[in-house]
Amino acid sequence: MNQDLLKKVFRAFDPPQVLPPDDPRYVECDRERGTVGLLDGLVDRVRGAAGYTCQLVSGQQGCGKTTELLRFRQDLLQGEPRYFVVYCDAAEYVDLNDAEYPDILLAVVRQVWRDAKAVHIRPVISRLLHVWEDLPRTLDTVPGADKDSSKAGIPGLGFDFKGDPQSRYLAREHLGRRASRFLEAVNEVLTAAAQALRKDYAGLVVIVDSLDRIFRNPLPGTTRTNHDALFVDAAEYLRNLACHVIYTMPQALLYSPSGAKLEALYGSSPHTVSLIPVTTRSGADDEEGRNKLLEAVTKRLYHAGTAVGQVFDSVDTIRQLGRASGGSLRKLMMLTQNALAYADDLPLTACIVEQAIRDARDALVRSVGKTRRWQLLREIAQTKQVAASEDYLELLDSLFVLGYRDADGPWFDVNPLIQEVPWLAR
Repeated sequence: MNQDLLKKVFRAFDPPQVLPPDDPRYVECDRERGTVGLLDGLVDRVRGAAGYTCQLVSGQQGCGKTTELLRFRQDLLQGEPRYFVVYCDAAEYVDLNDAEYPDILLAVVRQVWRDAKAVHIRPVISRLLHVWEDLPRTLDTVPGADKDSSKAGIPGLGFDFKGDPQSRYLAREHLGRRASRFLEAVNEVLTAAAQALRKDYAGLVVIVDSLDRIFRNPLPGTTRTNHDALFVDAAEYLRNLACHVIYTMPQALLYSPSGAKLEALYGSSPHTVSLIPVTTRSGADDEEGRNKLLEAVTKRLYHAGTAVGQVFDSVDTIRQLGRASGGSLRKLMMLTQNALAYADDLPLTACIVEQAIRDARDALVRSVGKTRRWQLLREIAQTKQVAASEDYLELLDSLFVLGYRDADGPWFDVNPLIQEVPWLAR
């Protein structure tokens, strides 16, 4: 077998790789996902607004949110009027297992500072440094804390806010007592950046991605979670930045008891990017959705300099992978890579693909665990709906249940990887 070809194909299915907007491997699947007009709606809301906008985008991991947000960024950068669009991957700055609003605002400031510096702009930061000035004395009580970082300008603000939990806690306490001043200081940076950019751009837009991946943790002594604390309780700070902003958010929050509050808090309904359906709501094969997944694989192979017939024994074998992915492009890439890792030769056969699928199924089944979860999965398989309770939301977060959208609205189904487990039907 040509080992070079195998390595090239393997790299072509790298799951974490996010496709740039003009990449030939991109597959347009708005109609299949029920998101026709989503991109235009996001863009039009920014361009048509009299003031600043704040929009939320939700969706399960692997649905393509980041790819669509990068297309949104390109549209605003290249269309008329042009906007300066900052893409902030919150995971770079924030511990997603412990995130609060000061972390998010500092991430925004640091990314805006970085992008502005790249075009030779240095926003005013006097208020922010003033809010920050007492913090080094607070950090004197923290062994090993970087007490000089606050003197290093925006790049050094907050020491390693992501990697130092104790210092992060003290910084939050410090900023929480100065919440209004802190927001004003952040907005001074954003306003100064927008003014400096005014010659070439109509305004400033910030995309804050990866917040959909924040782990949901209960708040001690309450029936609420950290998702409520961030997106509901701290909405006043997230929505009042002096620029247009888009935040990704956990899909489970949208279906939680707090979900109904989000439109009023942020001024618009959250937008949802659904997975590509592999079956219809009634359980029949969704041929259009499966064809999109086939197209995604075909384009990856073409980009790698090969074709379906060289890598797979049949189109049906690719469809086998597509169904198991549940319509998640990221999962489709992962399953394909896992199948390639088993291969001693090409083309991949249905048996090898089934082995990769079986491994993924076994791992998912082991993590389901509780009998109560299996009961809920049986119920969802019948009703195609979820309820606003912690048990259901946990299933969404864990990807045991996947979300779709059709002409009748959102619907849900058990992950295809575990649909065929015998005790699910009991």
